[in-house]
Amino acid sequence: MRLCPRQDSSATSWSSHWLRDSGNIIQYDFGGARLAYIPQHTINQVASDENIRAVISFDDSLSDCSSDTKNGLITKIILSGRRVFVICILGKISMKYLRVLLEEDHVTDSELPIAEKRFTSGFANSPYPLASFLRAQFRLEGLSQMPAQGRFHQQIDEAHTVPISVKSRLYNSLQSHVHEMQIMFPGTNFPLPPGQDLVIKQAYPHATECGTERKFLQALANNNISHPHIVTSYTGFQFRTTHYVVSERGSGNLLKFMTKYTDGAQAGLDYDWVVRQFMGLADALSKIHGPTTKGNNGLYRNIGLDNILVFVKNDLNLQDSTLKFCGWSYAKMTDIERNEETSKASSEQASDKPIIGTYNEYRPSEVIRGWNIAVSRDIERLGLAFLEVLVWFHEGEVKMSDFVEQHRYRWNDTAPGGMKLARTVQQKIKEIGDRGVEWKTVVDIIGQMLQVNVVNTSRASDVVTTLGSLLDT
Repeated sequence: MRLCPRQDSSATSWSSHWLRDSGNIIQYDFGGARLAYIPQHTINQVASDENIRAVISFDDSLSDCSSDTKNGLITKIILSGRRVFVICILGKISMKYLRVLLEEDHVTDSELPIAEKRFTSGFANSPYPLASFLRAQFRLEGLSQMPAQGRFHQQIDEAHTVPISVKSRLYNSLQSHVHEMQIMFPGTNFPLPPGQDLVIKQAYPHATECGTERKFLQALANNNISHPHIVTSYTGFQFRTTHYVVSERGSGNLLKFMTKYTDGAQAGLDYDWVVRQFMGLADALSKIHGPTTKGNNGLYRNIGLDNILVFVKNDLNLQDSTLKFCGWSYAKMTDIERNEETSKASSEQASDKPIIGTYNEYRPSEVIRGWNIAVSRDIERLGLAFLEVLVWFHEGEVKMSDFVEQHRYRWNDTAPGGMKLARTVQQKIKEIGDRGVEWKTVVDIIGQMLQVNVVNTSRASDVVTTLGSLLDT
């Protein structure tokens, strides 16, 4: 890499020229801040002896310096200030300030990164160049900070940068964005190959959902919960005022998948695929519900088609695709939160009868009752998602959308003696069941999942067992 000197080049034009000509510099927008990450081999190329001499010789801000003064500055840069030289170019800081840094403040590459209080010269009284230098120094490889894998409550110092390349935006919500991303540098404490495609969820500063999501993901990690039908999340952190979560990238959520492929036949899917995916999702939910290896239990509380991702290995063979849970904005996993659920739910069901399948027979009955209702609601929402998939599979995306619209706010009716399935839901279960014995068995299982009954509530593990028996026959 070589910079061709031009007699009329100012410091700023040198900076712009360098940034344009360096094909190895990666620039992107991250959290509203424009960042450029410079790997070490590029630093060495840009801060070559030849380029240093060219910039110092023709920079207008040094026009009143003698040749001996310029040569002395060139020597200092070559001996101990190549990275400081690059930082000044990145920050569009004129070479006269670089001279102050090296000759008055005696700054060297070995001191980087440098704190603001380190500067005592006139440079310290120049707010804009000083701030530009402090920001730009963290754009060099080795001065950025990558959050550690398996930790989700990390705070990245705002003076640092994060070596993540944010690419195209994949999804927007009212509170967050999801982007494609890549890790830029090898040798970070994040053990994934550089260049591997991932996604990063960026929540707005006022949003709480990403903080809640990071808390639950940390609970999953602490309880050693991973599953083929749960999206793998690698790390979470707060950078400046924004929350981030980094996860594996799917092909899109289930709702979009069902829009792309109008029905199961067009997608080339069959009965076995449906049952296997249903069983896998139910098994993943059973792992969340627990008890875990540490004795904890969790709640999902946000199951829906838009929170189930599709991972497609081969577009020509969707039979190999896998459905995975994501989106933990309302999920919880602590003993204390079990009592929170009780306070909300126990008043809805009052019974002193023994509770079937309780997690701890010594817990007070009101705690068991409330927790069972909360678990039952997760099962209910999963059953409803299963039913929506079956409507799409047999009747197509249009009928599925109509069905979702019909039951969006109510799939149960209040009746004497408790709740019963809404008529539209009952009718759809019957229609699918009439398609054959095997489908009748599947919708019968779904019908049981849709019953919120604290005494006879289904467990996700029960659903897994029942669905698994369908594949054995």
